[in-house]
Parts: sequence; structure tokens; C-alpha cells
Amino acid sequence: MKPSYQITEVARLYGLNPDTLRYYEEQGLLHPVRGENRYRMYGIDDICNINVIRALRELGIPVDRIRRYTEDRRCETTLRLLDEQEEVIGRKLTQLRRARAQVRARRGRILAAQALPVGQIRVMELPDRRGLSLRQNRIFSFEIDYALKKLENRHAELLRGIGSLCMGALLDGDSFRQGDLTRYSKVFFLGEGLKGCPVLLPGGRYLSLVYAGDYAAFPGCCRALLDYAREHALETAGEPLEIYHIDAHDTDNLDEYRTEIQIPLM
Repeated sequence: MKPSYQITEVARLYGLNPDTLRYYEEQGLLHPVRGENRYRMYGIDDICNINVIRALRELGIPVDRIRRYTEDRRCETTLRLLDEQEEVIGRKLTQLRRARAQVRARRGRILAAQALPVGQIRVMELPDRRGLSLRQNRIFSFEIDYALKKLENRHAELLRGIGSLCMGALLDGDSFRQGDLTRYSKVFFLGEGLKGCPVLLPGGRYLSLVYAGDYAAFPGCCRALLDYAREHALETAGEPLEIYHIDAHDTDNLDEYRTEIQIPLM
């Protein structure tokens, strides 16, 4: 076996960029010597260290911790480092399980939304729905995405993985009573994962209509619901709200959008 290897040989052997090896050297993790031609020459100790460094860096172990280990490598310190690795792996497994649950929840939400009866007016009995909201003075329809992002930023930790949650907006009461269906007073997130949050939408009967396509269809669909309520002697108990079951977070195809309008009933 050769006693030492040039940087290009080591980089090729490990599939690394030579700059990565130079960085490890700068950080005191590798200690190549200079050959007669001034090229870096890596010994067997460096080759062994690269295996350890790569494995630890993939787990996110800090460089200074790796340096301390390479400077004092004994069975005792190796066992101690293995304990740390196992702890890091356990945390990553927890994160991966959480991420998988979010992926599955998002898939379930999209599939359920695709099965919704588009264009069908229904009277539904719904339970209390908990969530988080942001109230502003008359949010225009084109400002809803911006308002939702503000709400997400305000509760970033709690709303992590929003793909599994429902987003929506509530019409502004004053504007609604004046016949204006383009202004909103509140945006919100709803979801089973927000159990400790306040009730945003109280349980009870709601008039519901799901429509497909662009949000420009909202005023016409909303008026259709209000006409239905009058024709069937149903008394409304509040402003209409929109729930965005499938939107730009899920598809670029407007025809695949699914938005539900709900109006609370007495």
C-alpha cells in the first residue's frame, strides 16, 4: 500500500471535491504533509479520518466536536461519540416520522378535496373547528395570500407542515351587508393538529357549496348560496367564509382548484 496519496487521488476515491479536503485541513481535521513538489500528501491516518469525518458531518456533528475526537481518539472517546451519534440519529428519526405524517396528511387532504361534490349545495352539520386567525381591517381578495403568510410567520413553530392544514378567509361583515363580496376581515388556518387553539368556527348547521377553478367565481357562487337560503327559508347567522381545499400550494392548474363556501345558519 502506498504510504501517502495526492489530493486528487483521495478526492476521486471518496467522490469529494478537493476544496472539501482543503476545508477539512483548514479546520484541523486532516494533516497532510507537503511532498517534494509541494503537493499535499495524505497518509493512512488521514484516510481513516475522512471516513469518520464524512459519517459525522452527515449527521450534522459540529466540526469542533469532530476535531476534539480526532485529536483524542481512544475506545472511551469513540464509545462516547457513538452515544452522541445514536442520540442525533434518534432525533432525526423523530423528525422523519413527523415529516412522513405530514406528507400522508397532505395526501389525504388533497384526495378528500378531489372527492368533494363540486357545484352541489348542501346543508351540513359541522363540529367546532379550532385554529389560528389573523384579523385585519378589510382585506382585499388579492391580499389574502399575503395575510396568510403573515399569520404563518406569526405562528411558525405551531404551523409547521401547513400542507396538512386548511386555509381560509372570512368575508368582512360591513362590506357583505352592503353587497360587496370582495373584502375580508380575517384569514385562518384550521386543522386537527391545532387542538389547543381557540374555536374559530363554532359547530352547527352550515350551507355549503364547493366550486372549481379561479377565485373569480366566488361572488357568483356566494350569491347562489344566498338565493338558495332565501328560497328554502333558511336564516343565515353570519358572513360567508371560504376554505381553500386545493390551491396554488398544490397545483398550477386552475381547473384543479377546489374552494368551499360555507355560510352559518340559525
